[in-house]
Amino acid sequence: MTVAFARRDAINEPLDIAGIGIGPSNLSLACLFEAVPEIRSRFFERRDSFDWHPGMMMPGVELQSSFLKDLVTPVLPTSRWSFVSYLVAHKRLYAFLNANYDAVPRQEFARYLAWVANGLDGLRFGTEIRDVEHRDDRFFLRFDNGQEEARNLVIGTGSSPFVPDWAKTVSGRRLLSQQRGQIASQWSRCCPYRRGRRRSKRRRGRRSLACRSRFHE
Repeated sequence: MTVAFARRDAINEPLDIAGIGIGPSNLSLACLFEAVPEIRSRFFERRDSFDWHPGMMMPGVELQSSFLKDLVTPVLPTSRWSFVSYLVAHKRLYAFLNANYDAVPRQEFARYLAWVANGLDGLRFGTEIRDVEHRDDRFFLRFDNGQEEARNLVIGTGSSPFVPDWAKTVSGRRLLSQQRGQIASQWSRCCPYRRGRRRSKRRRGRRSLACRSRFHE
């Protein structure tokens, strides 16, 4: 990624930042760049809407990290896109405080992320980037109905695995992915004879979550 920023006086000037993929990481960048008017950014996502780990929303799952480690608070506590701002906007701040949660439910945090994605400018859903070319210190992003030019490019790789055709013959039990979480979610719904609690931990980057799924009585 090249690093170059410049104030623009013409609307046809290239973007300062273009992002491919809108997950929590690029969503966080979009929130932070909003507070810097001289930086023009835009983020593209092939899905029609924001959807954070839909196969991992099992009952009772909580984030292990603090809710203050949201999209913006550690860097820009005054941002309007904090988790606390989300609670205030939905008139649920006092209810959340009185509930005295040890940790934020994962489903609640997913709703927070979707709220940010629905309200933030500079996000383009339903736009699949077909090709990227780097030429003359510029990135040219091409999609079905046009193209965008940017000085800097940020790529969100996501958590869903991509297995090329040549590697599909060697994938086996050692191939770990989010699909394991989806299978566990389905299994918990169809096996009512399981009792008690099942605990597991999954770590990705700085974040970790503790899964505490109570199976059907």
